[in-house]
Amino acid sequence: MERIDYPYTVGIAPEGQEPVLSVRNLAISFKSDEGYVHAVRGVSFDLYKEETLCIVGESGSGKSVTNKTIMGILPKNARIVSGSILYEGEDLTKISEDEFHNIRGNKIGMIFQDPLSSLNPIMKIGKQITEEMIINGDHLKNYYDQAVDVIRPLMGMALKDNEALRFGLVTGCLRIARESIFTGLNHQDVHTVLTPESREWFGFSPREVQAALAARGAAGRYADVQKWYDGYLFGEHDVYNPWSIMNFLASVGPTSPDGRLTTYWVNTSGNDILARL
Repeated sequence: MERIDYPYTVGIAPEGQEPVLSVRNLAISFKSDEGYVHAVRGVSFDLYKEETLCIVGESGSGKSVTNKTIMGILPKNARIVSGSILYEGEDLTKISEDEFHNIRGNKIGMIFQDPLSSLNPIMKIGKQITEEMIINGDHLKNYYDQAVDVIRPLMGMALKDNEALRFGLVTGCLRIARESIFTGLNHQDVHTVLTPESREWFGFSPREVQAALAARGAAGRYADVQKWYDGYLFGEHDVYNPWSIMNFLASVGPTSPDGRLTTYWVNTSGNDILARL
């Protein structure tokens, strides 16, 4: 694959400082059945100590791929076509996975946009939370025990020993297995999309959507709503995206009697709430 050098400009550096992270002409491609797909082309930037750098772009523009390249966690079908990533003077594109272990987690960390999609559903959450600590030797500083001591009371005392709580419903994080590190929480009833009697609970059924549309005076929009939001089939259960349905129903009103069909789920796992806080 031909190497391409893209032109770039360098801004004014803080006086007397060298960049902690310097990315130059980074280009990443993914191998597919149709050939190579160019995901990142010519990314260059510098990051200095105590500086915050925001990489902004539309979905699919290569923001996540750029960051995953810096972290050394690209999938196997990805290829660094050109460029360099200098961290404290060392080119991260040329180091081994063993060398990355000393950097990843210790010196460079990444908070993923959607933590649920970043967890492995067939591994215990406790193991995944503490795995990075163990790999990087932090268990020697008792960080492992501290993490367990924080999480165990949250899941045990708050849900099991709380006399004021009649019952608790925890969504998403019930990927926690009964055999996990939360030994104080041993009486939960876990339901997933693989549980036949509860598959339809993970969204709205067609009957519920039709009833909700009728209640909002938009019964005639069912065919359009079905085309946009009928996205799941769990076993024999046809399930609608609840977030999109609720937002569409809210858009139906005097100024918009037909409602607004759009991709309401886009950016629902963003960090906008952090700015408001």
